[in-house]
Amino acid sequence: MITFPLGLKQTAAACHQPAAWFIPGNNPAKWLEEIARWQLPMAELLLFVVPRSIQDRTPAGVLVRLPREEKPVRTRRAVPYGCLGTKLYLPLDAAVYPPVSEKELRDQLRLDVQILHPTAGLIGFSMTEALRVHDLLAAPASRRSNWGFAVPGETSNSRLMSVEPLEVPGVDDVLDAARDDIGSDARNPWRRQRTNRP
Repeated sequence: MITFPLGLKQTAAACHQPAAWFIPGNNPAKWLEEIARWQLPMAELLLFVVPRSIQDRTPAGVLVRLPREEKPVRTRRAVPYGCLGTKLYLPLDAAVYPPVSEKELRDQLRLDVQILHPTAGLIGFSMTEALRVHDLLAAPASRRSNWGFAVPGETSNSRLMSVEPLEVPGVDDVLDAARDDIGSDARNPWRRQRTNRP
């Protein structure tokens, strides 16, 4: 447990490399909407819900830890966080105040993941508390419903009774169509051949 005050001091420029992204707000649907923009394999993301304070457990947002070397294609609301040592996450443009060494952090920070948020303060998590994206997509609980009022739809007869053309040609149409073909084929054995006798 930390035995000395630990706070954040804003720096003029970013002093860490992005290692995680903080999505503000308490709406999981908005979190998922933001994560969907990143175009990253969602199965590998680890989510840590950050409360507003120790007293108020309402989510202030969620910290999403990405696989090493991965980076979102584009973001809209997410704020990049760096990692100090191996487990302390803080904004890119912030430094720990008073300054501490990585050894001191390793010795003092007992939990697997620690987040130093500008307003929520220091929040710790074990890896068993990490959520996955699919945890935010759990199906709603089933409820009892009365399906006795269902009305059957219209059914069609499955037996084939007849096959009929859309248009039936008349007798005149058939004769007109056949008239041009009579005697037009020289190989027709029924065609009469005229011969000249001497």
